[in-house]
Amino acid sequence: FFGINNSEIRPTFSTTINISKAVLSQGTLFGSGPNTFSRDWLIHRPAEINATPFWGTNFSFGSGFIPTQIASTGLVGIVAWLALLTLLAWVGIRALVNLPEGRGPRFAIVSAFTAVIYLWTASFLYAPSLVVLALAFAFTGLFIASARGIIPLGQFSFSGDAARKVASKLFIGAAAVGLAVVGYSSLTKTVSIFYFQRASILSNTPSTSINTVEALISRAIQFSPSDSYYTALSRIYFAKAQQAA
Repeated sequence: FFGINNSEIRPTFSTTINISKAVLSQGTLFGSGPNTFSRDWLIHRPAEINATPFWGTNFSFGSGFIPTQIASTGLVGIVAWLALLTLLAWVGIRALVNLPEGRGPRFAIVSAFTAVIYLWTASFLYAPSLVVLALAFAFTGLFIASARGIIPLGQFSFSGDAARKVASKLFIGAAAVGLAVVGYSSLTKTVSIFYFQRASILSNTPSTSINTVEALISRAIQFSPSDSYYTALSRIYFAKAQQAA
């Protein structure tokens, strides 16, 4: 009506589900891994796409963010998403039925739940930006906090019997190990990025030897291998082959 032309191409919901089925037939429990839908698309996309102008287009998401997670996270992710959305719906209905008397708490519950419905529906129907996803989780936490007096609460103490103390120590130990693993992985990735960035800067300096750039990229691969690092290394090998020829 306003004469605004905005076209965006993305896979349909049925195509996303078909790709997810193909991926789950190979890795049912955990899927293909986070942020791997672009690879899944190249492998399992419909053959009809090759006859269209989008034969070389790579899609990082399917029809929406949540449908994409079916292929990326497998059955474990599907159960987790269903549990989250089902619990949100249950808490929302219970909160709307038992609204408090004050205008402030009523407004907080209704507005936060409306935002939760809108943002999670948008995440299902579309692949929003990271900001929109962060807002979805933020409003979810705000809604749970505002409905604190309506939904039942449970309390768990680690300082109970001996079994709880042992369970708490195991939980704390597992959390510490997990944090250490995540910290080590983040450190290695940071160091590899540092070496690769240094190699990129030196590659644009005329006086730099190609062997120096190769050594820096090799160091980056040693700390954290990445496709982009191997691509850069293959270009260096090709340049050395041209020099030898």
